[in-house]
Amino acid sequence: MRAIECREAGPRTVVSASHGSTMAARQGWGQDGAKMGGRMKFSNLFSVICGFLLGVGASGAVAADRTMIVLDASGSMWGQIDGTNKIVIARDVLGEVLTELPEEAELGLIAYGHRRKGDCGDIERIAAPKPGTAEAIFDKVSRINPKGKTPLTEAVRQAAAELGAGSDAASGAVVLVTDGIETCDADPCALAQALAQSGVDLKVHVVGFGLTEEEGAQVACLATGTGGQYFDAKNAEGLKEALGTTVLPPVQEAVVIETPKPEAVPATTLSATASLSPNGPLLRDPGVSWTVRNVDTGKVADRERGAEPVFDVPAGVYDVTLRVGSWEFTQQLDVLADQDNAVHFDLDMARVTVVIFEGEDQVPSDERFRIKGVKGTALAGNSGETFYFPAGRTTVSAKKAAGVEVETEVMLKAGESRTVELSFAFGTVAPKVVWAENGTEVDARVMVKFAEAGSGAHVSQAVAGDSTQLPAGAYIARAKLDGIAVEMPFVVAADEVVAPVIALNAAPVRFDVEGDGLARWAVLDATGEVVFSRRPGTAEVAMAAGGYALELRMEDGSQPHVPFEVIAGEALDVTP
Repeated sequence: MRAIECREAGPRTVVSASHGSTMAARQGWGQDGAKMGGRMKFSNLFSVICGFLLGVGASGAVAADRTMIVLDASGSMWGQIDGTNKIVIARDVLGEVLTELPEEAELGLIAYGHRRKGDCGDIERIAAPKPGTAEAIFDKVSRINPKGKTPLTEAVRQAAAELGAGSDAASGAVVLVTDGIETCDADPCALAQALAQSGVDLKVHVVGFGLTEEEGAQVACLATGTGGQYFDAKNAEGLKEALGTTVLPPVQEAVVIETPKPEAVPATTLSATASLSPNGPLLRDPGVSWTVRNVDTGKVADRERGAEPVFDVPAGVYDVTLRVGSWEFTQQLDVLADQDNAVHFDLDMARVTVVIFEGEDQVPSDERFRIKGVKGTALAGNSGETFYFPAGRTTVSAKKAAGVEVETEVMLKAGESRTVELSFAFGTVAPKVVWAENGTEVDARVMVKFAEAGSGAHVSQAVAGDSTQLPAGAYIARAKLDGIAVEMPFVVAADEVVAPVIALNAAPVRFDVEGDGLARWAVLDATGEVVFSRRPGTAEVAMAAGGYALELRMEDGSQPHVPFEVIAGEALDVTP
C-alpha cells in the first residue's frame, strides 16, 4: 500500500506518494519552502483534491501488496564482496529497507541453509506474510548463521504456498535473494512453469547477489517464467535497489495543484535520531527502541521502535532513552512548546558480526563467543550473530566444551561494520615418550609441553600417553625427566590425530650402593662433573646415554671410582 502526502508550498499544494505508513499533512510557506511544523485545517477544495489523489496509483510498479522474501543463508554467504561478507551486506541492506516498510505492508520471510550442514530440508519460515513483521524479520536475520546447502527451488515453492499458491485466493510476489544456484537436485525452471500454468496471480522476482552471468541464467527462469523480474546485484547498492524495487511500495511522482493557504495550528514535537559515529550516517535499524520519560512525573510519555521516531509530547523536561541491542543511552532534553524539538545520539559504536569456523573444511560453527572491550564492557552470543559494541580495543574469544579456546584482538572503529572470524581448526595430539628410537615407552609420568614453533610461546601440555587438542599449526614438543630435556618439532592439521614420539636417548638406571664405611656416593659424567649424589642406599634414575663413573666417598676420605656406561633403551643395574 502507498501513503499519500499532501503538503502546502506557498499558494501551491504538492501531493505525492511516499513509503511512509500514515497519511500526513504538513504546512510549508515562504520562498525557501522551509517546513513549519503544525497540524492543518484543510479547506473543502483541498480535502476533495487530496482524497481524489489517494486513489491514483503509480503505473508499472513491481512491489506487490503481499510479499514473501526467500533469503539464501547457505554457507557461501560468508563469501565477500568488496571485503565485506555477503550475509553482513544482506543484513544491513534488509535492515534499511525494513525501516521504510509501511506498517500495513504484508511481508514474510523464508530462509534456507542456516541451521544444518548438508541438509536440503533446512528451510525455515521465519515470518508469515502479514503486517507488522519488520522487527521480527530483522531480529532473526541478524542472528542467522549461514552454513548449509541451497534448496532454493523448494524454498520458493513453500513461499508461494504461504501466499496461497494452489488456491483461488493466491496473490502477491516472492522475492528470492540468492548468491548461488540450486544444489539440491531440483529444477527451478520447472517450478516456474508449474506456477505459471496454475493461473495464480503470483510473480517471482529473483535477485542474483554476486552471481556470474552463467549462474544468473540458471535461476532467472523463475522470474521470466512467472512474469517477474531478474536483478543482477553485484554489490550492496545493487542489492538495495533490487529489494527497494521488489519489496517497498512505489513512490508516486508529485502532482502540483492550486489550493488556498490553510490555517496552521502550532504543535510540539520531538524527533530522535542516532548515528554510530559523529557525522556518520543515521542509524536505520528497526530493532532499536526509544522511551521518553517525563522527569517531573517519572511517567513514560511515549515509546517507539525503529529509526527516526517523532513523538508528540507536551512541553517539559524529558529523559530520552535509546536502546541499541544490549546497550542503553539517555539524554535529558527541555522540550519547548510549539516547536519541532530534536535530540541526537552519537553512540561511538561499531556493528560487529562474529563468525566461528571449525574443522578441516572450516565450516561455520554453532559455538558461543564472548567479546570484551574497554572499561569492562562485555557481551556473549552465538556464532553468526550481528550486534553493536563500543569502539576501542576489543578481545573476542570462544571456548569449546573440551576446554579448547581461541581468541583474537581487534580495534573497533566507531561507525564501521566489522566481521571478526575465529577458527577452531584443531587437531588432536597424543604424545609418546620412549627411552630410545623405536624403543619402549617410558612408564614414568612425563609431562609434555607444547610451544609455538615460531615464537616459542607456551600453548598447552599433556601427560605422555594422554591426548589434547591444539589449533592447526607448527609446534615444538618438550619433554623432561630427571634432568633429561628433549624437544622435537611437529605439525598438527585440522581434524588430524598426530602422535609425536619423543625419544629421550636414555635408560632407566638402578643404583644399589651401600656398605660399611660409606659416607655418600655420586655419579660423575665423562668430564668429571657431578651429575647427582646420594646417601647410601638405592635409587632409580633416568640417565642419558654415555659413559659415567660411580664415585664412592668413604669415611676414611678415599674416593674409589667404578666406571659404567648407559646405553639408550637398555635398563642397567649399578652395584659397586
